[in-house]
Amino acid sequence: MKSSIFKLGPYLLWSQADENQAADILPDQIKTFKEISSPSAFFKKLSSGYLWVMDSAMAVACDRLSMRRLTAIARETQAGMVYSDFLLDSGQSVSPYPLNDYQEGSLRDNFNFGHFYLLSAAVIHDALKKYGAPPKDASVALYDLRLKISIHHALVHVPEFLYTASIRKLKPVKSPAGKTEAHFAYVARENFIRQQKMEKITTA
Repeated sequence: MKSSIFKLGPYLLWSQADENQAADILPDQIKTFKEISSPSAFFKKLSSGYLWVMDSAMAVACDRLSMRRLTAIARETQAGMVYSDFLLDSGQSVSPYPLNDYQEGSLRDNFNFGHFYLLSAAVIHDALKKYGAPPKDASVALYDLRLKISIHHALVHVPEFLYTASIRKLKPVKSPAGKTEAHFAYVARENFIRQQKMEKITTA
């Protein structure tokens, strides 16, 4: 039976038990999802072996063989997270996009793990048992979880191009007057507030 798809902030999440089940859901087949109202309750109920995380702003294509490979590496290394290089489709060309190895102790909230990666359910439970539940704010819950996981578990970079990502085509937002709005008015303020949240998480 296929897993349900959930949305946490800007990410889509779904769980799988092992390599054999890893490709029951392909990322480019996802059409519907459920919003997560409580990150703490969601992670506490997580029972399957692995949790897939995908950037909802991107269209991701990953075949069954690549998904099984990522799952196998997670099992073999006992890593907290496994992420890989990817191909970036601009609509005009497809280019390789290699990522950096994670550096132990890195606190950057914008470290680039790509748009599709895997977390260990067992490691998530261990991290939250030791360091407490994630914040209620969905926009920062995964950052908090990543820091807690990285204290005792490796974040493994696979230097292989295992999926293709492209920007989703979204319709422009129209104002009541019929003009397209840029929506930049609150960007600086929103970034400042978000940075304050990240600083609190890092300090904790």
